[in-house]
Amino acid sequence: MVKILIADDEPQKIKEVLEILSEFKTLEFIESHSFDSTVDLLLKDSFQLIILDMSLPTFEGKCSESGRMRALGGKDILDIMDYEEINTPVIVFTQFDVFGRNRELITLSDVDKGLRNNYEDIYLGSVMYDSRYSEWKEELLKLLPKGLLSDD
Repeated sequence: MVKILIADDEPQKIKEVLEILSEFKTLEFIESHSFDSTVDLLLKDSFQLIILDMSLPTFEGKCSESGRMRALGGKDILDIMDYEEINTPVIVFTQFDVFGRNRELITLSDVDKGLRNNYEDIYLGSVMYDSRYSEWKEELLKLLPKGLLSDD
């Protein structure tokens, strides 16, 4: 079995990713819904792929209890992976094209360029999710590492 970590706090996004990838019977999915739970899983388990939301709450819980939203939590996770020498391929999967607040705004395009430069060995690319369209599904499938899906 190929273990894939899906780190996202939006149930609908996770559901749609699972619908696409569940046709491949050799995949096992583990979910995390916050920055802290994702880091915990990465430090104690190994995965063949991570589908990572860029914006994550600090920890899991009801919205009012889940700590502050980390606009670039996905980048922070990649920083930790680099420090801990976790070399699992990562696809960023987000529904936002701008991150941050006020004067500290950064576009997905800029995030993508930075991640490509800083994590070229593990960063596979980003996918912009929009539930109104289906193009993101093809983009996600194209970014999957070669050989990951034995049904290919």
